[in-house]
Amino acid sequence: EVYILFCIAANAAIMAAQHEGQSESFTSFGETMNVVFTVIFILECSLKVGALTFKGYLKDPWNRFDFVIVVGSLPELAGVEMGPGTTILRIFRMGRLFKILRGARSLRALFDSLLLTAPTLANVGGLLFLAMFIFAVLGMNLFGELPHGQFITDTTNFSTFGNSLMTLFKVLTRDGWSKIMVDALDCELVEGFLEGDYATSCGVT
Repeated sequence: EVYILFCIAANAAIMAAQHEGQSESFTSFGETMNVVFTVIFILECSLKVGALTFKGYLKDPWNRFDFVIVVGSLPELAGVEMGPGTTILRIFRMGRLFKILRGARSLRALFDSLLLTAPTLANVGGLLFLAMFIFAVLGMNLFGELPHGQFITDTTNFSTFGNSLMTLFKVLTRDGWSKIMVDALDCELVEGFLEGDYATSCGVT
């Protein structure tokens, strides 16, 4: 178990070290180590199945989780190219990080507590969605007929409920909310607005 935890930590460190503009040698090293770790986890799964039998192995929820991670890594290990699906399969690499919860009791207890609070979080999420639903409909009524401008575009607008909901989400997350405000309130941009100077002639600074 200690060796597997070490492999998981090393795998996580290598994935975290990847960056934009990295050299080809580093990319090749990362891909090679990913294959090595995948083989190690397959061997771990095979040994456990051999010792416990497949039925006994699947009785443990964490073993089932490990099995899904291993199976999800097989197509990439075999070099199967599935277009966009290949990127999705690489997400299974991140699932290996959760394996560390198995060996760390304190983290596992925290994870179990998080699972117990999931229903409450779902209720809070439902309440937030209800508020967004109301304001999305309100945005459609107030700004649904706005002409497209520099920031109100085919995807960022209040013309349909879906676009209104996504635009509202951008506003709530402060992702360019001031730019949406410019077209929504028909403001005139001042010099430097796009570089971060949010002052406009519509009375908001």
